[in-house]
Parts: sequence; structure tokens; C-alpha cells
Amino acid sequence: MSQTKEERISFDPKNVTDFPTAAQQYKGQKCAVLCARYQYRGRLVAVNQECLVLADATAVEVSGQTNSAQPQTEDAISGSVTIKCDAVEIIYQPEWCFAPLPSEDGYAGNGGSN
Repeated sequence: MSQTKEERISFDPKNVTDFPTAAQQYKGQKCAVLCARYQYRGRLVAVNQECLVLADATAVEVSGQTNSAQPQTEDAISGSVTIKCDAVEIIYQPEWCFAPLPSEDGYAGNGGSN
């Protein structure tokens, strides 16, 4: 199984005026979104003033170390998830966010047990 490593995004924080502007920098990229009660990962496909959309999303129950190759425990969500911007605490790219998503070859869900 060969997978191209995606690069982490990099942007100048001086150019960020609000959360949707910052989140827009991740559009098209795999990322993790931490909310007060849940954490998700997927590919960010849309952002506006009210919400963001993760395609091919998973609910990450136990993430483990940020430098882990994949989350310890997660459940696939059938398709996309829409998250209110007001609910988001952080959007970021830990190493495990680059693990294969449910529609990709090599997806291991639930810490390696589909």
C-alpha cells in the first residue's frame, strides 16, 4: 500500500482576521477539528461564516499522541459532517489526521479493527 504523504499547511497568522478565514487555509486538506465534546477528522471541503464541512469524516473517540500514525479509536461517519464554527475550539493537523480516511485504501477505523 503506497500513499502520498500530504504536506501540512502553513500560513501567516498576521493575515487571519477571524476563524473562518483561518479555517479556509485548510480547504482541500486533511485536518482534525476539536469541539468541546467531540473531535473529528476528514477533508475540509467547505467553509463559510457559519459552518465548515468535513468530507469522508470520522468521529475520533481517542486520538492518542499527536505524532501517532492513526487515531487510537474512531468511527466512520457516512459521508460528510457539518460543524458550526462557533462549536470549534481548534482546527489543526496532527500526524494521525493524515491516516487513510474511510473511502481510501488502508483505512483502519477503530484503531485497526474495521
